[in-house]
Amino acid sequence: LLLRLMVEKSSAKIQMGTKFGCEFTLIEHLLEAATRHNLSVVGVSFHIGTLAQDPNDYALCIEKSLNTFLTGERLGHKMTILDIGGGFPGEADSLEKFKECAPDSLKLCCIAGQTCDPLDIIVESCMLPELDVGDWLMFPNMGAYTNACSTQFNGFEKTGVKYVVSEETLSYLEKFSAGMKLCSFLKGKSVVLEKSNLLTK
Repeated sequence: LLLRLMVEKSSAKIQMGTKFGCEFTLIEHLLEAATRHNLSVVGVSFHIGTLAQDPNDYALCIEKSLNTFLTGERLGHKMTILDIGGGFPGEADSLEKFKECAPDSLKLCCIAGQTCDPLDIIVESCMLPELDVGDWLMFPNMGAYTNACSTQFNGFEKTGVKYVVSEETLSYLEKFSAGMKLCSFLKGKSVVLEKSNLLTK
């Protein structure tokens, strides 16, 4: 389930808060009710409305969403989804407007490969925190042609394949005879990351 927040007033020409959403003062009450009835709330949604003009509307709702996430976590709900409704308005200066309400810790970045090939671009534009050498960027779904299309262009070696397995998964597999063989294989070839690291790297 997603808990939809009510947007009381925004710069949008067509308001959604008059008809949809939960008042902020009732969030904890609804999450407690969901807990009592064994309902899993996995995230938050909101909709600023149609033709929104002020990026601060999004900043305010994202802040309320964060508080809702924290309340949900305290009540036993694992929240991983933030649905911002119709999305940020698409105009010529939309990116600059969005940067105005983005946290100061995020910077506009381009993720590029190490070759001189101008096509060696992974993501042209995205917001990321300050990174250090050795930090990991994780992409859950890269598609079928990442490793298959890699080359040794410019003399760079192909990237090796690593299996990412949580400590919890390894501990579970070691309980079974077949799993012990798999664990032995994985420990020699994998990068083992705890769940907390997977969320921060």
